[in-house]
Amino acid sequence: MIKNGCLLRVKSNTIFRLAVNSSHLASCTELNSQVRWRNRGVRDHSTSNNHDQIKSDHAHCVELVEKRDHHGYLCGLLMPAKESHAYFALRAWNVEIASIKDSIDPRRIESSVNSTAFNPGQIRLQWWRDAIDDVYNEIAIPNHFERLNAAALHQPVMRSVSRAIRNHGWTRRYLERILDARENDMQVSQHSTVQDLVDYSEDTYSSLIYLSLETAQVEEELSYQVASHVGVATGIVTALRSTAPLASRRGELSIPNEIMRKHSLRSTYLLKPPARPAILHPDQVPLDEKESYEALRGSVAELATVARAHLNEARNLQHHVPSPGRAACFLPAVPVLHYLERLERCHYDVLHPDINVREKTPLRLPLLLLRTWLTGHF
Repeated sequence: MIKNGCLLRVKSNTIFRLAVNSSHLASCTELNSQVRWRNRGVRDHSTSNNHDQIKSDHAHCVELVEKRDHHGYLCGLLMPAKESHAYFALRAWNVEIASIKDSIDPRRIESSVNSTAFNPGQIRLQWWRDAIDDVYNEIAIPNHFERLNAAALHQPVMRSVSRAIRNHGWTRRYLERILDARENDMQVSQHSTVQDLVDYSEDTYSSLIYLSLETAQVEEELSYQVASHVGVATGIVTALRSTAPLASRRGELSIPNEIMRKHSLRSTYLLKPPARPAILHPDQVPLDEKESYEALRGSVAELATVARAHLNEARNLQHHVPSPGRAACFLPAVPVLHYLERLERCHYDVLHPDINVREKTPLRLPLLLLRTWLTGHF
């Protein structure tokens, strides 16, 4: 009987504990349900705020590119919708990086060459480098919940780039190549050789197109060869386009020294160009300016020939680029071709007033871009 009584008590206690546990489980279930509903409301609010911030950051990037990189902006308008955010984030980031040198007084950069101190441009570039490192470190280290530093968190371009890296798996090396090239260029007032300019263009402009191809999930090697040639041509034409502005504002020469010496082009002709009206034809050049003018035309024509050669290589390979990567690869080539055509009409005179202002028919370039977008060829 005692054993039966003990057994009865054990069973009674077990039933009691089960009842208590069931009651506790029911209350916990109800509590968890309430918590889930509250958390759902928080998540919905957070998602809404995050969505608003993404839209705001994207609008900021688009506005920045529109103001500072007009050709890049026009190309971006034709990018597929799923690639648009990443494209404008990348281009806005490039604008920020590229504008650092222009914002620093050349005398401050020159004074830092002979000292161990960093110039302000290097410090600003390091900020962007650290922000990029933070993003990749967060991705690489499991359960690593550190976020961008406080300053980067308040930078809409960096927030957009951070999202693009996570969403599209951008290769870190390409971003670092751009940063390294911009930093090395900080102390360069003139490239020594054409190959130096080609290498710089490959590291900067080609890397931008590589990242755009990654955004489009294109991995074919020949596509990257096309991107390389288009990027180099873009860099060379950018140098030609900036010849007059750089010489007047910063005392820099964008035509490599190798070509200037070959054609006996004096630097003073670019740094202090003669005050003259637009020359409509080479025969109208004053006699005292004829030699310098022909030297300039010869230098520019040779550099333009190098750019055209790279574009021709890209054209020969363009049929290997799959459809998803054609916008990223081909659209940047259109403004380059368009500028070379305008330059040829101005007899390769980069000091011609018509070449340094937007053309009188502003719809021509958008229409050329639209044709390339529709046909898939440039």
